[in-house]
Amino acid sequence: MNLKEELEELRRKITLSDDESERKGYLEKIEEIQQKISRTTIHISRVPEKTKTRFVEIANNEFEGDYGFCLKQLLDFRDGLLTTPNQMILDRIEILEEKINNLKIEDEPKTKKMVGGRILRIGGGKDE
Repeated sequence: MNLKEELEELRRKITLSDDESERKGYLEKIEEIQQKISRTTIHISRVPEKTKTRFVEIANNEFEGDYGFCLKQLLDFRDGLLTTPNQMILDRIEILEEKINNLKIEDEPKTKKMVGGRILRIGGGKDE
């Protein structure tokens, strides 16, 4: 349950409760939650409707409606703290490229000059 839902629940309990001390406890909890919310609240205006809808969908589907954590995750991704989806592929390509370069170096023919003046190519070509 997020903080807004918890606030709504406490407000509902206050209206249903007849016990004054119980209501006072609810009011104290409401005040604590409101302080948490005001301390960490962010208001963003001029957000395109499609962008807002997409953000809310991501927050609801992947972060259980926690907009703050969703925003943090998106910023971490933007800052490069998390690997991009293609980063693993790019790393593998780089490793394969190094292996290919090493194979090319090993595949280059080695030459050996024989006593009779003949040049012998070893590992990659024909005799000359």
